[in-house]
Amino acid sequence: MKKSLYIDKPFQNCFGGDKNRSRFLWRVLAAHYDAEIGLLEESADDAARVGEVTPRLWFSEPEGFRNPLLPDCVFRYDSKSREAFEAIQSDTPYDFLFFRFLSTALLSRQLSDTNRPPIIVDADLVASRLSWQSWNNKRTIRNRYFFLEALKLMAFERDMYQRPFLYLLTNTDELQWARDQYKKIGVPEDRFALVANPMPDVAPEVVAEAQKADSNYILFHGALGSSVNWDAYQFMLREIYPLIAAELEKRDLWIHVVGKGMYPEHEQIKEEMGATRVKLVGQVDDIGEAIANSLLCLIPLRLGSGTKTRVLEAAAYGKCVVTTPLGLEGLEFGPEELEIGTTGKELGDILISLLGDGDRIKELAHNLNTKSLSLYSEAIVGQQLVEAIDEHCS
Repeated sequence: MKKSLYIDKPFQNCFGGDKNRSRFLWRVLAAHYDAEIGLLEESADDAARVGEVTPRLWFSEPEGFRNPLLPDCVFRYDSKSREAFEAIQSDTPYDFLFFRFLSTALLSRQLSDTNRPPIIVDADLVASRLSWQSWNNKRTIRNRYFFLEALKLMAFERDMYQRPFLYLLTNTDELQWARDQYKKIGVPEDRFALVANPMPDVAPEVVAEAQKADSNYILFHGALGSSVNWDAYQFMLREIYPLIAAELEKRDLWIHVVGKGMYPEHEQIKEEMGATRVKLVGQVDDIGEAIANSLLCLIPLRLGSGTKTRVLEAAAYGKCVVTTPLGLEGLEFGPEELEIGTTGKELGDILISLLGDGDRIKELAHNLNTKSLSLYSEAIVGQQLVEAIDEHCS
């Protein structure tokens, strides 16, 4: 059995789609390999988030000066962490190292090509793309941070992708983009592989109960502090809500906004728009319950990278989804499985039509759940991951 070290941010007892992916990756690694884990210490609360996972070592960042050429998201390792890493490499040679996120893989630079084990990096998404989207969405002096980060991220990605590691992406469109982009500088196409995000594993009886739920709300969910979801929230309030407000009132329906990171600005813009049928719920103990009890899920994304796990979360509970082309990107769904609109007018018209057609909501929800099970179950995606690792390590 191959021995591996998995390096990640703390993910147990944490919320979010990226944490769900971390839990999935660790389950697969622990089931198929002799896997150990190293965790990054980013805050005082990290030690409380290990759950049942016992890290082989904690990695810390140096205090003080940051290299201005490195993106802010890149984790720097202090000298004590580097020495501890080198020591366990000597004591317990690993058959492969697995880094979660490209931003944690700086440690790989100190390994010489002659004695390092195979390295797999779950890049997940193209981070520079997200920064470029945020900059292009609002080109102002106050927003110049995203422009500068995009430049630094592009340089960092270019440097990393030229190294002979295996890089995993979740989005088929971004996978092809990366292969085409880096082929120009001699990076082989097989340096990139697809391992999709899996659909959460939900018991059939739970799905059946969710599909029978008599709900009075549309769900908008996601980490509200992110630039991606802040843009989607504003888009929903300014361009979609005014078109459907009367329909919501007539049918006594609400839009529930659920997620961590709620700020006064969320309430302020809601009041400015007179969105009396929008309820700011904030963080909940069980996002699955919020999805299961909803009428449908609205995912109006205009920014983003990677695949959108919210679509798969909704699919897992047998819920209908209304989203944008970007919200769907990288997933093999079409109009038979969900409703897609680009503008506020298109999405508003879709919602009004669906609210008057319960049978259509049920049909889309059933089709989305069925196709997701055939493409994105944990068993199927887990096998993709194992095959990609074993081929790289052979």
